[in-house]
Amino acid sequence: MIASTQVAASSMGRLAQAEAYGSEGLAGLASHLDLEIPTGIAPIDVAVLIRRARELGVRSVCVPAEVATAAHDALRGRVRVRTTCDQVLGWPGNSLLMHVGERLEGRLVDELDIPVDASVLGDAAWLSLQLRRVVARCHAHGAFAAAALRTAGLTTAELRTQARGLARASVDALALVVPEGGALPLELVAAAVDEAAGRLAVRVVMPGVTFSQLQRMLDLGVQSVSVTPDEMDVLLAAASAKAAPAAATPRPKAA
Repeated sequence: MIASTQVAASSMGRLAQAEAYGSEGLAGLASHLDLEIPTGIAPIDVAVLIRRARELGVRSVCVPAEVATAAHDALRGRVRVRTTCDQVLGWPGNSLLMHVGERLEGRLVDELDIPVDASVLGDAAWLSLQLRRVVARCHAHGAFAAAALRTAGLTTAELRTQARGLARASVDALALVVPEGGALPLELVAAAVDEAAGRLAVRVVMPGVTFSQLQRMLDLGVQSVSVTPDEMDVLLAAASAKAAPAAATPRPKAA
């Protein structure tokens, strides 16, 4: 049985999670970041980013499948290794199950993100059957299965229904994917966390996320937010700048 550290993290009380983040400072913030390493990057640059991710203690690093094993060896279990399926759950006649097996075989991947086609959301029975097979294949390889769902046009009611279906299919995490330039209503985030109710973790993929947006989502109970290397630098700098004035304030002298 796989130890569900993701689910345990998502089941923390919202107040407790916010307090933990505040007390841990930059390390606490980094632990809620999922670093996305883009494809096509030079191997030497991949190595630099992986080393920095390990030093910062980010929650996970998403890498191209071909470097997953090298990343796993370099991170030494301190940071989770993720990769993403090229195929989408819900496309008829595809070979997703075989693709998942090839993605995981011998690559030492800790998590696999599986894109879900929103057009199949209404076919819950069929989707659940296909999803259960994919999740079982992930778990057989010792990897978490995360369903990546695009939020564009998704209503709160639809999201709640889908979250319940994902939990029944034993999915480990729900990744809310915001399209480039799109917005993510906080009520949608709150509904996802509420419906997950500790049964699966909720992650967010939001290009250009700001420090204040990140804070609000963590306060709502989101486990982590995916960022590019540049976005990670900006967020850590913002957190450092916010913490600096508090650190510089002298303590009152004892009477």
